[in-house]
Amino acid sequence: SAGFFGEYVFASGGGGAMKITVQVKPKSSKNEVAPCADGAYVVYVTKSPHEGEANQAVLRLLAEYFNVPASTMRIAVGQKSRHKIIEVA
Repeated sequence: SAGFFGEYVFASGGGGAMKITVQVKPKSSKNEVAPCADGAYVVYVTKSPHEGEANQAVLRLLAEYFNVPASTMRIAVGQKSRHKIIEVA
């Protein structure tokens, strides 16, 4: 999946950062990352959006999915939205 991730999802950004587009589904019955045909991802998390819990769960889940440290990921756009752009350093 690293090839798919590198070739289709990420686009070069400023300062060498890469970006991934996600749609978050909080309060789901499971934690799961699902790729979409357009290169974006749907991220299902069991946490609620309350006090950023879902955001933190999204970052941890994506880090695990792509086998990168969670500390290299941050929400660049959409902190309070279900549609987000995650930046990976």
